[in-house]
Amino acid sequence: VGQDMTKWPDQLDFSAEISKIRAAKPGAVFVFFPGRAGVQFFQQYSQAGLKKDIPLYTTFTVDAITLKLQKDLTLDTYQTLWWAPDLPYAANQKFVGEFKKKHK
Repeated sequence: VGQDMTKWPDQLDFSAEISKIRAAKPGAVFVFFPGRAGVQFFQQYSQAGLKKDIPLYTTFTVDAITLKLQKDLTLDTYQTLWWAPDLPYAANQKFVGEFKKKHK
């Protein structure tokens, strides 16, 4: 188990961290990069070819805004959110629908 801190929120080049990941060969990687940092990290992690060998777990790195930019880069990654408005469950869809009506 390792930990590496980045320079939030200005760091958008993750090549040093990705090199460390490649060298360490961990069983998985967990990141928290909301916004543009998350878009950049997904692009760089995918370009480095690590996604196929080292599972990527994230929280609040993929959302309705960033997904439009991340697109297929998020496939085969794991989102560890405890809730999201687009979960495909009847109870969730009912809640979101009622919330939107009430808070137009």
